[in-house]
Amino acid sequence: MKCAHNKNQTGFTLVEISIVMIIIGLLIGGTFGGRKLVENMQVNKTVQDLKSFDSAGLTFKDIYGRLPGDLPNPSTRLPRCAAAPCSVGGNGNRRIGDDPYDAALSATSERFVFWQHLLAANLISNVTPTNDLRFGEGQPANPMAGGYRLIGFQPYSIMGTGQMVGKHLFWISERYSDAFQAAPTGTQLQDAADCRLVQQLDIKGDDGRPTTGRIQNFVCNDNPSSTSANWANLDLQAAILYTLAY
Repeated sequence: MKCAHNKNQTGFTLVEISIVMIIIGLLIGGTFGGRKLVENMQVNKTVQDLKSFDSAGLTFKDIYGRLPGDLPNPSTRLPRCAAAPCSVGGNGNRRIGDDPYDAALSATSERFVFWQHLLAANLISNVTPTNDLRFGEGQPANPMAGGYRLIGFQPYSIMGTGQMVGKHLFWISERYSDAFQAAPTGTQLQDAADCRLVQQLDIKGDDGRPTTGRIQNFVCNDNPSSTSANWANLDLQAAILYTLAY
C-alpha cells in the first residue's frame, strides 16, 4: 500500500528563508546605520555651532569694542536694531550678565540680548528678532536636543570646578521650566542630550574627558568629583557646559 502525498502542499525552502533573513538583516542594519549617520550629523553640527558662536562673539568685540549683549546704545551702532529686544543696551562692563547662572532670564537680559546683537551684526542667522525666549526663536536650537543658553559671566566656581572661574558659559541641550527661570538640574532637566552623543561631542570638539576642558558635563562620568573621571553611565542624559573663548 502506497502512502498518499499531497502534491499541492506549500512551504518555504531553505533558500527562501535565507533570502528573507538577509533582507531583514539589511533592513535592521540600514535602520541602525541611518540612526548613526543622523547622530553624527547632530554632533558635527553642534561642534560647528559652538565654534561659530565663539568666532561671532570675538568678531563682534573687535568691531564694536564690546561683547554682544553688553554693548551700550546698540540702536545707534548696529544695523536693523531700532526695536527691542535688539535695542536693549548692556551696561558696558565687558561682561555678559553678572547674575547667577540660575537667575531668571528675560528679554532684556544681556544673556538674551547677546543673540539679538549678533543677529543684527549679521554674525549669526539661527535666531529670530523676537522677545520669545524659546529655543529656535530668540535663542538657538541645538540639533541634539533643546538649545543653547548663555548663562553669563561666572566669577565663581561652577559645580565645584575651579577651571570655570571668570568665564562666559553655555548650557547646551536643555529646556528650562516654562518661564525659563530655573537651573537645568533635577526634574527640570528635559530634552537633554544622550550621554553617548555627549561623549562624541567631547571627543570631536574638546579633550574627550567629561569633567575637563571646554566641554563638560557632570552626569555621564563615573566620578564627578575627579578631574580624571572616565566615561560611564552612557545610558543617561545630561546637559553640556561649554566655556567660551571670551
